[in-house]
Amino acid sequence: MSCNIKILALIGAVITAPVFAAESSNALSNNIKDLTGQINQINQDLAAKQQKQQQIAAALKDSQSAITTSQALLAKLRNQRNGDLQQLQQLSAAIPQMESATEQAKALVTQSINQIYGQINKINSHPDSLFAANSSLDDERKKIYLTELLKVEQGKYQQLNQKLLQLQNLNSKLQNEVTRLDKQLGEKSQQHQQLVQTTQEKTQQVIAVKQQIDQEKKQLNHLRQRQAQLNKL
Repeated sequence: MSCNIKILALIGAVITAPVFAAESSNALSNNIKDLTGQINQINQDLAAKQQKQQQIAAALKDSQSAITTSQALLAKLRNQRNGDLQQLQQLSAAIPQMESATEQAKALVTQSINQIYGQINKINSHPDSLFAANSSLDDERKKIYLTELLKVEQGKYQQLNQKLLQLQNLNSKLQNEVTRLDKQLGEKSQQHQQLVQTTQEKTQQVIAVKQQIDQEKKQLNHLRQRQAQLNKL
């Protein structure tokens, strides 16, 4: 009886063994297939992330180049503005002095002109009171001299006014230029800050993508090792 039971058990084992073997083989095949799919997916993700990393790196390089250009432009604008401010300071000291000197000179010229006019009028009204014989010829000569002297004094007056006007115009132009440079500096400084912020963001993106790539590479290596182990079974 016991012998028959052993024979039946042996027969059952022989019959079921191929079934278990087939199931195990199918499970192994499915595992390998799943691993292969995961490996392919990670390879695709890695390729996409590496391409993104290259794009971000190129954008970062452009941002850094733009920052360098922006810094050079800002330095140029600041130097130009500082030069204009220095000229303005010099003019702010020179213009009051020039105005004072001009007013004094104008007063002297005006006084001289009035005296010349007075002498000419005196000659015209009383020719004989200054000269005796042949006074008409001498009076004419004196009027010519005084007239030329009057022209000289009037020329001085005009030159002083022109000089003062030139200084005032230059002062106005420099003030307008400084105002323009201040505005331009403000705009360029804001653009520079935006470039710096963009560069910082790109740098963080590069770091984040690199970390993702490193993590997926580790995961890929682990899956490949697991795939190699399964292939040995």
